[in-house]
Amino acid sequence: MHRKPEYRALTLNIHKGFSASNLRYTLEALRVVLRDSKCNVVFLQEVSGENSLYHKRIKGWPNTDQLEYLADSVWPHFAYGRNAATPLGHHGNAILSATPIGHVHNEDLSLHRLSQRGLLHVTLEEGAELLNVHLGLFERERNRQLSKLIDYVLYNIPEKAPLILAGDFNDWRLTAHKTLVKELKLSEAFESICGAPARTFPAALPLLHMDRIYYRGLTVASANVLSSHNWRWLSDHSALSRVCREITMLNFIVSVVLALLSLSAATHALTTKSDSRSALAWVSFCLLMPLAGPLAYLLFGINRTRSTAQRLYAVQPTNAEAEAAPIHSEFARAMIGQRGSGKNLTGCTSVRFLENGDELFPAMLADIHAATDSVYLCTYIFQHDQIGRQFISSLVAAQSRGVDIKVLVDGLGALAYPPRADKALRDAGLHFAHFDPIRLFPP
Repeated sequence: MHRKPEYRALTLNIHKGFSASNLRYTLEALRVVLRDSKCNVVFLQEVSGENSLYHKRIKGWPNTDQLEYLADSVWPHFAYGRNAATPLGHHGNAILSATPIGHVHNEDLSLHRLSQRGLLHVTLEEGAELLNVHLGLFERERNRQLSKLIDYVLYNIPEKAPLILAGDFNDWRLTAHKTLVKELKLSEAFESICGAPARTFPAALPLLHMDRIYYRGLTVASANVLSSHNWRWLSDHSALSRVCREITMLNFIVSVVLALLSLSAATHALTTKSDSRSALAWVSFCLLMPLAGPLAYLLFGINRTRSTAQRLYAVQPTNAEAEAAPIHSEFARAMIGQRGSGKNLTGCTSVRFLENGDELFPAMLADIHAATDSVYLCTYIFQHDQIGRQFISSLVAAQSRGVDIKVLVDGLGALAYPPRADKALRDAGLHFAHFDPIRLFPP
């Protein structure tokens, strides 16, 4: 009886034979671990076909091209598709196979010279179709390349032919993944086994779903991220292998904990941030960076001043505070300043609380119109919008009456909340400055 072929597939972006930092040459070690993987089909991206500079400078650089060096005697059949060319050489995708190759075609997916990408298509003599792809970094670019990839598969590969599509998709949002599954009726190896594509980038702490192994007309037994110490330092991506050992329980637990942290931080930001832009930024950061996002939000995103004020507002005043306080209306909120700062209240006749801009801005404009001596305006945000232009007009009118005008805007607030009013303030002849402006170099 004829035995159906089994494909032990592996995919890895080898980063032209250098580690993630580009400081360590890893090609020799890479050849060793590839041989030890026992895979009979290997998909490689960013393989250097030729580089005259590295050939002279890098000790151990092969006299042949990287593909022949890696294939050695383990994979007697191989194919290379050039993606990018420079004056010093070129690099692209490669497929190594233990079984004979019948047909090879390299499809150019490049949209511009700054991002040269390609699709390498190999047909094995036993009938399987192998596709190795490397897509662009930007989603708009990937979408156009994805359309070309789908059209190529539909017009050139029989629907019933066994198919493996692997490579570096740069698809960290999984938008291309959904399209491939729907349009080409593909299955993803790790999604079939583990419920979701694997996280492979960066190799030191994989957080993003960048590399995939899709299949059609085949069954998958198991899948694994090759993230042991022998693999982790070889490239900026982790290697994926199909028909290998199962994902460990530790990886699953870590992924669940990171997901819960990200969701908790994103939910807190969504429900507590009053500024929609700030909320959207923190939610995106927490969801896209499962470890760094929640930690950054814990350190810098939580408004501890407001939390303290809300806690102090809820506390009833002591008898001593009630007897000593010169304020009787709005007492609870008036005590927030005293308790938060540790300073005693000073005597006054009334306290008026202005909540949000609808109450605050008209009162400020009225005071500017009534000013006779000086107006010193200090604010975190001063935008060149309808309200900002009203303030500029009022300040100019007050200055024309002989009122001393000075405006101080926070440097970070001016940078974070455009459109900035700096030019309009200076053009109006107002005395204007930034507090602690953001500089590339310290003064």
